[in-house]
Amino acid sequence: MEIKAVLFDWDLTMARVLGDISTEARLQALFEWAGMVYSVDEVETAVSTARQAMHLNGYVPQTQRDIAKYYQHVLRNLGENDVSWAIANYLYDAYSYMPSVLYDDTLPVLRYLDQAGIKSGIISNHSRLIRPVIKEAIGDLIYSEHILISQEVGIYKPTPSIFLQAAEALKLPPEACLFIGDNLEGDAIGAVEKGEFQTGLWLDRGGVGETAVSPLPPNVHRITTLADVIDYI
Repeated sequence: MEIKAVLFDWDLTMARVLGDISTEARLQALFEWAGMVYSVDEVETAVSTARQAMHLNGYVPQTQRDIAKYYQHVLRNLGENDVSWAIANYLYDAYSYMPSVLYDDTLPVLRYLDQAGIKSGIISNHSRLIRPVIKEAIGDLIYSEHILISQEVGIYKPTPSIFLQAAEALKLPPEACLFIGDNLEGDAIGAVEKGEFQTGLWLDRGGVGETAVSPLPPNVHRITTLADVIDYI
């Protein structure tokens, strides 16, 4: 079936908080914004210990609950006094207030899709507070009803229903949709194997996963820039 819609992940796919910095530096900035001041080195050590304790290996937490638990582990390793559920969920929401910077290829690709008559949408495992940020950045190119925020709908990728709900919002069958995201399992593979999308594109901007996963499942492909989507539509 012809691809009639391209849906995107938001964070680290279309935009990134504070630009091109490491995950640990981004987390350090979030903690500092909330009044908890630590060095990047301290956060790096705390993150490494937390990931080992939670047996995450290469997995990136996706749901609000899992991300909040991750924050609790990191804060505990930093020696923070308040590692309550309330502060962890506060940090989850506060991440949306951090300045986001669009990648250079985001707007050109959205404009190309618009001119080609291909619908665009977003499925993001994010706080509801990210919606006004997305609207301000690209609201003229993606309709609000084509943007699904996990905290709003209570469903997180790669749960099948969030992909199906997104396709329904676009008034298209999932087989006519393509999804792009930076998370291989939750985005690209999840969209195809659970969401029934025709194609899943894993956006590996840093090129670090070139040989990490081989071969990829059917209809799942690795790209290194959003502009590569043109080859699949």
